[in-house]
Amino acid sequence: MICAFRCVCRRALRIALLIGAFASGIAAESGAAAAQQNPAERDRKIAAFIARQDEMSGLSAPSGRQVSTDYVDLNGDGRQEALVVLNSSQDCGAMGCPGFVLVLTGGQARSIGDFIVRDLSVQSTMTNGWKDLLLNGHRMRFLGGSYSKAGGDAGRAVTGDGSRGCRPGRTSQSLDRTRDHEA
Repeated sequence: MICAFRCVCRRALRIALLIGAFASGIAAESGAAAAQQNPAERDRKIAAFIARQDEMSGLSAPSGRQVSTDYVDLNGDGRQEALVVLNSSQDCGAMGCPGFVLVLTGGQARSIGDFIVRDLSVQSTMTNGWKDLLLNGHRMRFLGGSYSKAGGDAGRAVTGDGSRGCRPGRTSQSLDRTRDHEA
C-alpha cells in the first residue's frame, strides 16, 4: 500500500513539474513577444527623436531627407535597438552623415551612440554584453552606457573580421539601406 502511494505521489509530482515547465515556457514566449514593439510605435519613437535633434540644432528638417533604419538586438535581451542614419544635403558633409544607435524601450527613443557615418556594421564580437560596431573602419565598443571608440583601437582601422587593416570591412549585418524611407 505504501509503495502504491509513493508511485502515485511521484507521478503527480512529475506531472506538476511538467505543467509548471510548460506554463513558464508560454510565459517566456509571451514576454519575448511583448518585448518587441510594433513597427508603427518604433517609427513614431524614431521620428520624435529626429524631431528633437532638429529642434536642438535650431534647424528645420530638410526636404528630401532619407532616414535609413536597421533593427538589431545588440545586447541579446530580445528587444531590437535601431541603427539610424540621416541623409540629405543639409545633414551630410565631407565626413559622412549623422547616425545614431537608439534604444526604443520606454516612452521615447534614447541615444546610446551619436556618430558621423560613412560605413556602419554590426560585429559578432561583444563588449560588456553588447555587440561591437564597425564605424568607418573603427571598432566601437559599448563602454560606460554608450558606444565609443576603445582606447586600443582609437585612430586605427580594423577589418570586418576584427583584424587591424587599412580599409573598413563589412559584415552580413551591415546597415541595410534597402529600408530607406523619407522622414
